[in-house]
Amino acid sequence: MLLRHQGIGLSEPMLFGLGSGLSFLYWDSKAMGFPFLAGRVRPFDLTRNLATALDLQLQVLETTSPRKAWANVAAPLDAGHPVGLQLDSYHLDYFTSSVHFG
Repeated sequence: MLLRHQGIGLSEPMLFGLGSGLSFLYWDSKAMGFPFLAGRVRPFDLTRNLATALDLQLQVLETTSPRKAWANVAAPLDAGHPVGLQLDSYHLDYFTSSVHFG
């Protein structure tokens, strides 16, 4: 949606490829009962990689203040611009897992 708003229409597989979304990790630790295999980069790395590949300016705003966070979201929305959010599911009241993810 954010890219479409800027007139860029690419498929999800194309975005994944341009964002260098595929990687490989093999982690074998004595503390784990079995090796861990992973096959993609962290979500925000994908976003950064994609912005670099498409030569786009990426504005990232972070704050611990709920008031400032809302202002950071509301201002562009009020101006008619979509925003993207990355949230930590740990802080969602309805999410029952106590794991930081996002």
